[in-house]
Amino acid sequence: MRLVFFICFFLVKGIALGQDSPITTWHSPTTARLGKVQAGIRKQVVFEFSHSAAKPLIIDNVRTTCGCTAPEWPEEPIAPGVKRRIIVIFEGTARGPFRRIVKVYFNGQRQAERLYLEGFVE
Repeated sequence: MRLVFFICFFLVKGIALGQDSPITTWHSPTTARLGKVQAGIRKQVVFEFSHSAAKPLIIDNVRTTCGCTAPEWPEEPIAPGVKRRIIVIFEGTARGPFRRIVKVYFNGQRQAERLYLEGFVE
């Protein structure tokens, strides 16, 4: 019985490790420190990245934690080594400190890449 368990364990582990997942390189900081932001004024942040996977990279989705944050991303496949940008527009209305998370979901990756916006709305 133990033998069957170990064979199944290593078979599943081998399949999981054998999946081709893209390797993303961020060319800009993944945390944007916006400092003091006036309420109702839009701030644009650009996150630049590339990847080194063998296959083209596709951004499946980009999600934010707040309606005050709107992302724009390339929808076409991205060739290896080519730099692309994700643009995030922040427009805060609630005064005080903020930390917003932007989750980027790439094809072949179960875990999202996280980008952050930090600052203080006056």
